[in-house]
Amino acid sequence: MLFLLGPWFDVWIVKGNLSSSLTLNIVPLTDPYVLLQSLFVGYSLILDALIGALIVLLLYAIIGGRMFCSWVCPVNIVTDAAS
Repeated sequence: MLFLLGPWFDVWIVKGNLSSSLTLNIVPLTDPYVLLQSLFVGYSLILDALIGALIVLLLYAIIGGRMFCSWVCPVNIVTDAAS
């Protein structure tokens, strides 16, 4: 919903897409896997993308692990439904 607030209501909290975004025009967030793919393909990387990937990786390291699997990973839904 944060991505849709801008075009619909002219409230720009998050600009960008799911691979790279800018939150509150200050905080860059970048998907680390997209950053690695871009690096291996040969694109030159900008500092904002590197900082954004570092922020995402730090957040995963701090609150990741079981939280990632409980919210993102569909295996829990499948195993709960199977039982």
